[in-house]
Amino acid sequence: MPDVMQFHEDVITTLPRGAVLLASAPRYPNQAFRLNRTAYGIQFHIETTTEVVQSWARDAPAMAATAREDAFTTETLAAVHADLAETWRPFATRFVQLCTGLVTPAAHPLPLT
Repeated sequence: MPDVMQFHEDVITTLPRGAVLLASAPRYPNQAFRLNRTAYGIQFHIETTTEVVQSWARDAPAMAATAREDAFTTETLAAVHADLAETWRPFATRFVQLCTGLVTPAAHPLPLT
């Protein structure tokens, strides 16, 4: 199962000056970054629903055709979204903690080991 939902062809080719890379992937290396202490950017979706993804597939059939055959079935998407929730709940929790000042940003060079 994927750990993020990507349904785009947009690419961040160069991070802003001073940005800290937070997440990377083989196809799109600049997936998430922080700029200074308060600006964050992400190039993927952790907030989707089955209905949202199915509407993306209907609206962009050429892109949807590149996915595996059962990628947009309700059953597959339910499993994907369960995986997304498990994977990204700690991320979202920490992000809220950062935004509210409960924790401070920590520098971790990629790749994380």
